[in-house]
Amino acid sequence: SEWIRQILDSASSGHEFPEILVKYGPATDSIVSEADRHPYDLLIMGTQGAHGLEDGVLGTVTSHVVRRTDIPVLVIPEGHSYVPIRRILYATDFAENDVQSVYLLTRYFKTFRPRITILHVQHVGSQEVERQKMDQFMVQVRKNIPYSSIDFLSREGDSFGRIIQEIATSGEYDMLSISSRRLNPFDRLTSGSVTKKLV
Repeated sequence: SEWIRQILDSASSGHEFPEILVKYGPATDSIVSEADRHPYDLLIMGTQGAHGLEDGVLGTVTSHVVRRTDIPVLVIPEGHSYVPIRRILYATDFAENDVQSVYLLTRYFKTFRPRITILHVQHVGSQEVERQKMDQFMVQVRKNIPYSSIDFLSREGDSFGRIIQEIATSGEYDMLSISSRRLNPFDRLTSGSVTKKLV
């Protein structure tokens, strides 16, 4: 706990810093329990990496917290240096909560005024259906979100995670945003989560 205080003291430069809370017990359970007890607007977590595809991208504790809380989680990769957020890539599969998620993204990062690119990776051979969904989604975003710096991008392929990761790490974007949602048992068995496939 003392080393955390030293880091925060040296980083604060005269600014007020949040209180430090130390909990004992399983990390995921402690974080989710704390988040459930208080009205936090945003959780910020770092990653240290781990084993396996999902854990390697988010880290074991972080990936479990993302799946178990309804609070938005900002994940900062180990070794990441600060850069102003000018371009955000938002990956969508046209879920019910995606318009709301894009709206929240514009609110959380309004200070930076970033350009937000909404990306949808469509299945090979389903261009017409997917184009119609994208058109409907674009109408909903433009109608409900008072933010002018939004554009749309569509790619075709069946390896959603690989395509999203390639675009996100192309150097054009400062941040990748994805929305997770709880799936019912049937959806978990038949299609799974795009977010989970990505991470």
